[in-house]
Amino acid sequence: MNHHHIYGLLMLFQVTLVTFCDDDPPGHMQPMCNYPPLQKAATMDDFPTPEYFFRWLTSPGQPVVFKSVLDKIDFPAYHKWTDDYLREKFGQIVVQTEQSRDYDNYLGSIKWRLMHQFLSDYKERRQYLVQDLKENMKEDIRIPRSLQCGGFQNLFEKFVMWLSRAGSTSFLHNDEYDNINCILDGVKVFKLIDKKYSQQVKADNYNHELGYSTVDVDKVDLHRFPKLQGLPWIEARAEKGDCIFVPKDWFHLVYSTGERNLAVNMWIVPLPVFNASDCQLRELHSEATRYQTSDNMQSIRHTIMYVYKDKQNIQKDDLDLILLKNSRTEENRNQIMKYLDADHDGVVSWDEVLTMDIEEFVVKFIDILHLPPHLDQLKAYLREITNNDVDSYSRLIELTSDAREEL
Repeated sequence: MNHHHIYGLLMLFQVTLVTFCDDDPPGHMQPMCNYPPLQKAATMDDFPTPEYFFRWLTSPGQPVVFKSVLDKIDFPAYHKWTDDYLREKFGQIVVQTEQSRDYDNYLGSIKWRLMHQFLSDYKERRQYLVQDLKENMKEDIRIPRSLQCGGFQNLFEKFVMWLSRAGSTSFLHNDEYDNINCILDGVKVFKLIDKKYSQQVKADNYNHELGYSTVDVDKVDLHRFPKLQGLPWIEARAEKGDCIFVPKDWFHLVYSTGERNLAVNMWIVPLPVFNASDCQLRELHSEATRYQTSDNMQSIRHTIMYVYKDKQNIQKDDLDLILLKNSRTEENRNQIMKYLDADHDGVVSWDEVLTMDIEEFVVKFIDILHLPPHLDQLKAYLREITNNDVDSYSRLIELTSDAREEL
């Protein structure tokens, strides 16, 4: 074969290759959001007042980074939680670890180890710790003044610890709670996508059961995930000592860097209405205060708020969500509506939910309330929490979620 034929074949191969590449959309097999962000996240130099936090951040859904706030307050975990301290104080706690970012078998990647076992080798292994804080761990946590009144103080869902070596990356996902994430060590870079783009994010290969996109965020296949191309995004960089607020339902993926990356986040049930009078009765502290378990009866109020969180108010026809499925009578609706609708205007406002006598409500309607799908289980749980202290209402929320799926 002469040189002309060889040159011709090379040109044909080059044309074929170019034609193939031209079929790929821009950004194909590139990292998620590899183009410039729409903007940088807003920053603040301190935690705002609770009313400001509600009006300008949680209510409209505005992400923000609070810069160096842990250097300004008494937050023991920030100063104490070295690996040696965690090993000595909490080494025998069983913790949840995730071995890798396995898109197809996430649950299979979850392992359970003792804290001291994880600490002994996590920097050499591709794994990270995701652990709900035990009560003795919460003693090292403080609550920002933004969450000390107005209703926020009773809406903590859970506190979670995140620990990994450098280079870990999360799934693209969103949370149904407002989230304050405080960085105790290392750096976290958040890529945030507004919840208004939910349809595009969830359009292709989304795991609805576990709540995350199966897209490989390091190599985005835009043939499998075409709707992700060119979505506007916001960048937020949170360094050691910073806290970041991520609003509910905002999609985000997180890059964790630094030899050691440690954070604690607070998930908060979205507050539908701010109770200013509650703040007038409380002394706000410039520093964070200790976490206090909310009153055990509040769990019922929170669940009502959770069930109806996407509504402006509750109308009589909405009450089927908290009535027995097999006993939905007009009398039932009228009884509950009459009790909840304190101003008799035909709807139940969030203010009425927040101020009602929850203990009287539970006692009065325990035999017709319906939150989970199983009546006997609900009655037993309601009676238990009216008589015993509980740490959280996670189980009740879980039951409620099951009920909403069935309805």
